[in-house]
Formats: sequence, C-alpha cells, structure tokens
Amino acid sequence: MKKIALIFILITTISNSIYASFPIKINTITVNDTLKKESIEEYHLRMEKMGFDIESCKCVNCQNKKKQRSIERSIQNDILYNSEDYRKEQDIKKVKNLYTTAGMLMLGAFFSFMLSLMDGIKCIEDRDTCDNSGMPYLYLAMILFYGSFVPFIKGLIMSSKNRKKYRNN
Repeated sequence: MKKIALIFILITTISNSIYASFPIKINTITVNDTLKKESIEEYHLRMEKMGFDIESCKCVNCQNKKKQRSIERSIQNDILYNSEDYRKEQDIKKVKNLYTTAGMLMLGAFFSFMLSLMDGIKCIEDRDTCDNSGMPYLYLAMILFYGSFVPFIKGLIMSSKNRKKYRNN
C-alpha cells in the first residue's frame, strides 16, 4: 500500500513539474482586420449562402420581425378559432368521437358475446367441455354493452344541444 501511495505521489509531482521544464515561446501575431460595413440584408444573404438557417437568427431586426409575425399569427388564430364555423366543426367532431367510442364498445360486446355463445354451443355438443369458461366472456359482453350506453347517450345529448345552439344562430 505504501508503494502504491509513493508511486502516485511521484507520478503527480513529476507530471506537474514537466509542464514548466521546457521553455515556451510566445509569438505575438498582429492581425490588421478591416471592418467592412454591410447591411442586414447583405449579412443575411451571406449567411444563407454559407448554409445557415436565417429563421433562427438572433439579431434585433429579425427578432422584431418574428414578434410582428407572431402577433399576426395570433390574430389570425383568434379569428380562426373563435369563428362560429370552427366551433361548430369542433362540436361535430366531439359528437362523432362519442359515437365512435360507443360503436367500438358495442363491437367488443358483440365479439365477446359470440365467444360466449360458441363456448355454450361447444358445451351442448360435448358435455366434457362444460366448465363455465364462457361465463367471463358473457360478463365482459354485458359490461361492454352497458358501458357503450354512456358515450352514446352523451353523444345524443350533445348533438341535441348543438342543434339548438346552431339553429338559433
């Protein structure tokens, strides 16, 4: 253990002293930059030619343009999403989704009822297969069937409300 500690100390000491053991020559390079004034449009054209995306530019001019565009978009979105046609379309979609959910639940109930029925037929043909294995399918069919009433009735209520709401307008 003492040898490992000694080796570690030697390695760190030697590595730290090596950095200062040779002379470093510092050459001062003077570069005379000539600044060329260019407009924002020229700058953007040059950046586009080099392959940069101008949409992500962070200059003040571009940021002001982006703010203006976002304000225009928000005004357009307010006009679009607050229009009567858009609301009517969204209400129709909600009702269709409820009817689709009810239909899918009914379809699941039908298939699970058919599985239960086929198990019952198999039980009639061969008494050895009667072990009430079709009962869970029958219970599932009943649950899905009665569960499909909730979205169906909610869809009916929403469609009648929509008819009343849009008939007055």
